[in-house]
Amino acid sequence: MCNRLIYLFLFGNLLGVNTGILFPTDNFNFTNIFKTSQLCQNQFKVTDAKTLFQMFDASAKSVDGLLYLNMFHLGNFDECYDIAKATTAGLVYGKYCLGTMTLPSKPSLNTVENAKSSNLKKLHIGVCVPNGCTTQDTELLTGKSLIHFSDDFCYSQDKAPKLDSGAIIALIILGVFAGIVIVSSVCELMQIRKGKFTQGYIFAFSAVSNGSKLLSSTSNPDQLLCLNGIKAISMMWVILGHVYLSSTQGTMGNVVDIRKWQENIYNMIIVDGTVSVDSFFTITGLVTVYTFLKIAGNEMKFNIFLYYFHRYIRLTPSLAIMVLIHTTLLPYLGNGPLWNTIYDGFIRSCKTYWWSALLYVQNYFHDEDTCVPQSWYLSVDFQLYLLSPIILLSLHRWPKFCLTILTLLVALSCAIPFGIGYVYGIPAFITDVEIKPHEMMWLYYKQTYARFGPYVVGMIAGYFIYRRKHSQVVLVLHPAWMISIWLICLAGLLGCLYAPYYASLNYSRLSHSLLLAFLRNGWALCLSGVIYMCVAGYGGMLFFKGSKQKQIILFYCVN
Repeated sequence: MCNRLIYLFLFGNLLGVNTGILFPTDNFNFTNIFKTSQLCQNQFKVTDAKTLFQMFDASAKSVDGLLYLNMFHLGNFDECYDIAKATTAGLVYGKYCLGTMTLPSKPSLNTVENAKSSNLKKLHIGVCVPNGCTTQDTELLTGKSLIHFSDDFCYSQDKAPKLDSGAIIALIILGVFAGIVIVSSVCELMQIRKGKFTQGYIFAFSAVSNGSKLLSSTSNPDQLLCLNGIKAISMMWVILGHVYLSSTQGTMGNVVDIRKWQENIYNMIIVDGTVSVDSFFTITGLVTVYTFLKIAGNEMKFNIFLYYFHRYIRLTPSLAIMVLIHTTLLPYLGNGPLWNTIYDGFIRSCKTYWWSALLYVQNYFHDEDTCVPQSWYLSVDFQLYLLSPIILLSLHRWPKFCLTILTLLVALSCAIPFGIGYVYGIPAFITDVEIKPHEMMWLYYKQTYARFGPYVVGMIAGYFIYRRKHSQVVLVLHPAWMISIWLICLAGLLGCLYAPYYASLNYSRLSHSLLLAFLRNGWALCLSGVIYMCVAGYGGMLFFKGSKQKQIILFYCVN
């Protein structure tokens, strides 16, 4: 009885007093503990005061920063989850529950009431109780009318997920792959030790030879080495942008400062950072044309089946492993107050729509249910690759006519985003709150018909770069022209990043639609100019070099 009174006293001070200042309620009652379930009462009775205090210590203590939209008061999840106390009634575990409290309408909270996100209209408060207490018991202990709890967001060691059949099968599959690599590597090392050649299928999966190939730096005159550095920088840029984006979707204590952060012009490299993805579209289109024209120039027969098969087999294995992990193993790879939110965001979508991810069509079939969300890029990339032979074959036979068609496609790639932006009122930046981010992603960002512009610009650049490298006549630029072209390209890239700053401050349907129409194609055009200058030998210190194989690993497996 004494232990229960101690815990009750602590929670009375936590919620009956602290929240009562901001959210007056007469529902909290010190006798509520006697209304809980019998198991909950028994665990209070047999648990020592030190453990009960630890539960209290792990619970959120106060509600602060509301005017800064600090809606998450989590307490200490690990401290609660690690509690496992042996008692006369058996083990008592700490049970962490994240509850939500709907904010009342009060003048002091107008900022909150105007928040767009539903998460910002509710307080999230972490509470630690004995594992025998149900969510109804927890609501009784904390004041039923204040905080609502759900089993979906309660965690304790006795309820930790156990490996199911799907997870076991996935581990077996991954284990078989790992075993093949180990056996192949050991066999190769043994052959090397004996001084014999390591050739044959048994060595195809060896980490020794494959690792050596991946980490080697080789070059030949036909390679476009400057692309390696551009891809590496772009990939780091993409990762940086996702770090910032992920932080805004989690538990922030100063949400109102996001707008201030956006209004700083130096942060446009993040606000407008989605053009880094267009760098990859540009490079892919460029390399596709350049590689095809090299093959055609060597009078090699174009096999469209191998063309498609090679692309699919190159992309799919690593993506399939990611889908497998998302579907089966992801629930066991982490823990935390909001960990169960991954089910809707990552697990359920892959269990339902795994097939669309592996067929690269999910950007047309599902809105919020994207399996491996970042794989939307692979869907757009693969769809553009499927359509490329129409251009490639025409470009080889009728280059002037095809270049005209490509130019018209660039114009069309400007008109379509403009129409989408103007009709649906879509902002040019993902960070803009005029429309929900997932709507912007579904209507524009993930759609091939709205993102093909930089790919086509890259195809045009690929044609001229091929002509430059394989032409008998080499055009030598005067230093003044060289400097002028570099200044135009670099100014264009910086303009694409920072010129939209004033448009990002206030939404205008016309200005944002114009940005959607021209921003990405302008970026692709200037980037193509940089690549051309590097390939032509005018790159100087900007002629980024690196291993082609390393870039493949970065590009396709960094997720």
